[in-house]
Order: sequence, then structure tokens, then C-alpha cells
Amino acid sequence: MCDVYEGWEMLPESTFGFCARSGLCLCASHGSLNIRCPCLFPNPANRSLAVKWRETYARQAGELEAAGAVVDARQARLRVQELDDLIRTMDVMQQAIDDGIYVPPSFLPRGPEEHKEQLDA
Repeated sequence: MCDVYEGWEMLPESTFGFCARSGLCLCASHGSLNIRCPCLFPNPANRSLAVKWRETYARQAGELEAAGAVVDARQARLRVQELDDLIRTMDVMQQAIDDGIYVPPSFLPRGPEEHKEQLDA
């Protein structure tokens, strides 16, 4: 990840963080949210997005189950579980940052305000 950052001086942003394989990540080309991508470096500042997507998939799973689409409902439930894991990871990262145990890399915005400033730029 550091090699990519040093070479490009940036990491491509994904929905829930950053991609550590600039231009080489297969997940990005599939239009997925990169939830389980091994190249995803989560950004705790994007936690609210993860929560919203989790709620969306949970609602979708319920609707699919009600319609009898068992296989599709199971896939949506798997996404809910994956997002639960991602949210827990973001929470642990944020707690470590708040406790001073972990200093985030320079490319990671320190909080929602800094993240918003970077998106507006």
C-alpha cells in the first residue's frame, strides 16, 4: 500500500476507504462496493456510508424473503454480515486513533470534517 501511495502520491478512493492496488484491483472493475476486497483500506470517516448500505441490504433481504426469492435474499444477508464486519473494523480503527494507539497514514483523513474538505476540493 505504501508503495502505491509513494508512487502515485494518492490512493484511489472507494466507497468505504481506499484501494491499495491503484489500477490493479479487480474488484473496482466489477462495480462492486469492494466490501470484501483484500485491497480495501477502510476509512473510519466513511462509517455512516457503511451503515446506510447495511440498512439498504437488510431491507432488500427482507423484501426478497417476502417475495420468496430465497437465493437472492441469502446473498443480501451475506452483504449485511460483510458490512457488519467492516463497520466493526472501522470502529476498532477509530477507537485506536482516539486512544492514541494508532496513528493513521497521512492519506487517511483524520475526521469527517477533513474528509468533507477533501471531497469538496
